[in-house]
Amino acid sequence: MSARYIQKGESIDYRPETDVRAKTIVPFPGFVGITRLDIRAGELGALAVTGVFESPKAAEAIDVGEAVYYDAENGVATKEKTAIYLGVAVYNAQASSEFVYYLLNAGAGGAGGSAAGVAIEDLGTLTNDSESMGVLKDKVNSILEALRSAGIIAAG
Repeated sequence: MSARYIQKGESIDYRPETDVRAKTIVPFPGFVGITRLDIRAGELGALAVTGVFESPKAAEAIDVGEAVYYDAENGVATKEKTAIYLGVAVYNAQASSEFVYYLLNAGAGGAGGSAAGVAIEDLGTLTNDSESMGVLKDKVNSILEALRSAGIIAAG
């Protein structure tokens, strides 16, 4: 297999079907982009896919290193894993803080992170009994939760 360099990767080309205002979060499967400038429908623009961003947040504390999600319904960043994954908090944000600062797409294949971080022990030897099946179920659920937390798969 070969690979040809295309662009630096801090932003990607984007041609929206409708007008998109600056500072809009645009979700894709596995990552998000953020518009820096207004982009008119059908015109070529750019989405930032790396960097540190600030967003208004829900009234909850978010600690450095915690996953940050976008609650589109309420227009705020949150720790709620059912929302759209944004990245990882780079500073502590108190519950009373208006904003949270996060590294965009970190942990979802973007710069600055990986999906690693939740230790899951090997299964070892399993037998075909209900105790072993319970252990297997718990391990699989832990793996799925780690993948959801990293923004690799959607909440189920």
